[in-house]
Amino acid sequence: MKKLLLLVTHVLLPISYLLAENGAVYPDTSLQISPVTIVSNKPANLANVSRIGLETIENRYETSVLSLLSEEVPGLFTTQRGLMGYGVAGGAAGTINIRGLGGSPSSQVLMLIDGQPQYMGLMGHPLADTYLASMAEQVTVNRGPASVLYGSNALGGTININTTTPRQGIHNKAQVMYGSYNSLNTQYSNSIRKNKFYSYASLSYDRTSGHRENSDFERYAGFLKLGYDLNSNWRISSDLNLTQFEAANPGTTASPMIDNDASIFRGMLNLNLGNTFRKSSGTMQAYLNFGKHFINDGYRALVVNPPTHRFNSKDYLLGLSAHQNFSLFEGNSLSAGIDLQHYGGQAWNTAASDGRRLAELADTSLYNLALYLTGRQQVGDFVSVHAGLRADKNQLFGLEWVPQAGIDFILNAETQINALFSKGFRNPTIRELFMFVPKNPDLQPERIINYELALAQKLFDQKLRMELNLFYMGGDNSIQIIYQADENRMKYVNTGEIDNWGLEFSANYALNRQLSFSGNYSWLHMENPVTGSPRHKLYLSALYRQESWSLSSGLQYIHGLYTQTGATPETENFTLWNVRSSYQLLTWMELFLKAENLLNQSYEINKGFPMPGITVFGGFRLNF
Repeated sequence: MKKLLLLVTHVLLPISYLLAENGAVYPDTSLQISPVTIVSNKPANLANVSRIGLETIENRYETSVLSLLSEEVPGLFTTQRGLMGYGVAGGAAGTINIRGLGGSPSSQVLMLIDGQPQYMGLMGHPLADTYLASMAEQVTVNRGPASVLYGSNALGGTININTTTPRQGIHNKAQVMYGSYNSLNTQYSNSIRKNKFYSYASLSYDRTSGHRENSDFERYAGFLKLGYDLNSNWRISSDLNLTQFEAANPGTTASPMIDNDASIFRGMLNLNLGNTFRKSSGTMQAYLNFGKHFINDGYRALVVNPPTHRFNSKDYLLGLSAHQNFSLFEGNSLSAGIDLQHYGGQAWNTAASDGRRLAELADTSLYNLALYLTGRQQVGDFVSVHAGLRADKNQLFGLEWVPQAGIDFILNAETQINALFSKGFRNPTIRELFMFVPKNPDLQPERIINYELALAQKLFDQKLRMELNLFYMGGDNSIQIIYQADENRMKYVNTGEIDNWGLEFSANYALNRQLSFSGNYSWLHMENPVTGSPRHKLYLSALYRQESWSLSSGLQYIHGLYTQTGATPETENFTLWNVRSSYQLLTWMELFLKAENLLNQSYEINKGFPMPGITVFGGFRLNF
């Protein structure tokens, strides 16, 4: 009965839009109102969508996109181990969980940049330190399975970073921020749009000494976008994103690490051809994700002899995709697409003394081909039905059918109800199949079924916007590591059950031009808890603006965050209070100051990795 009640409640979070040019137009229930030009994206799911606009991104003065998502998006939480730098391998943070799904590492939530999948070809998970706020114009989060559009890895949801699209003219922006623990962030960007040509380029450098010994971090990043409007119907663009970072892992306080360092290089290249016609629009793109990793596993302080090997890998994700949206008749919209991916790489150990190859760990690649079709039909003035189906074939796991269906009730301009059924799945990664001790080549895909009910309500001349969402999801094929007595080793097996339900609520209220409020709350029940997913998450914020200055404050309450599961589960409760202020000194210069954890809370998000107390950062931003 409890699950049924939750099922009957989850689709209360809307966000319905009509792709067709004809027919009824649905009210936009997004809580973020910053305008943005979106390219290279497939049509989004019709419920559970959160959008973070450019204004919010810029006013947070964050270096990472993920840092603000934990506050702004109900049901989403990302792990941290310090104030800058998530790191990789053992002890790393940056795990992304949506409604208790994410994985460790985050192979159950798919990161995207302009609709392009972002994950390592061998390991199958994204790298949190490569998603910088400086490249983002909008971030769209689909809370819940999005496999009908994106296939594997979108089991728990998607996070899509829409990169900056230049406006007319030449514009430059520079920012410098410095603060606690010798932390420095520098950014510079240039955008040009002249007639049919546009470009956007950004460079950034970040570093910190860290709040613990051996927790320093350093990153260089560059992003370049070039575009040209061939005519009124066709446009072409290309993106290049390069990131190099060095991260040190201090280990847990109970068992510190020495020389556990990583040097990571990641790249992304995209070629995009888009079209827009009166009743049709679409995109064709070719993309490449690639990287090279060098990791010193280090040793624990009580161990006398450090390891004599170093881990090396290089990987790639090569893809071709195309989708087209069109309308057959009034009130109808369809989207058809195809995705082809080839992913894999090599991994090996080298001798620490002279770099000789000691052992080959992997040299593997796999293919994946998928076709999908989604559609929406307006029925009368108040009802819209939609459905989708994906046929996804993997070289190892064969054909996976992914259905989705829903119905929307538009009661009036202020009230909307949505119901949604969807399936999510994830293919095992090459790491889980063939690499390291827990490997198991007999693994099968993970699968879940998700039910939702959502309500969107606008009040007071649409100054107040509220969204309520209830959901239930179940699955019985989750991949976990267990001890196999007959093999005397730890092993990945399809033995875990997923039985999660909960609710999500968000609201925005613009009192006037100077003062606005926003907040969100999520409650999550997990029959089988996972780390990095809080039971209760609440965030409240206020923003006050005058002609030349602004002041904002945010309060986040976390209760029942699992930092350890199993026989002896442990949870954390904490409250974080952050304040930000800015002053427009000149028309082209802005000064800003931000302080975090003003309550000086002592807490952990990753077990054994205490977070810093009060931190303060200040800087300036130039626009010219």
